[in-house]
Amino acid sequence: MEKTATEGKTYTLKEIKELLYKEYLQKGAPLTIVKIMEKTKEEKLPGKTTIFRHFKTQKIREIWKIALEERE
Repeated sequence: MEKTATEGKTYTLKEIKELLYKEYLQKGAPLTIVKIMEKTKEEKLPGKTTIFRHFKTQKIREIWKIALEERE
């Protein structure tokens, strides 16, 4: 299982998906990159680079597609 550390915290892909889904439920819609960066500053999400690395894509739409289709 691949893990990535961001500012001393270690994240797995599963943990990132859960965090993204939690934020999705609170907002009621997928977060934009700007919102993800704001949540990173609030220490609610890992950095965008960490998220992109785990999902192996640079497209936010693909990240949300992967994160949400598993919840359906």
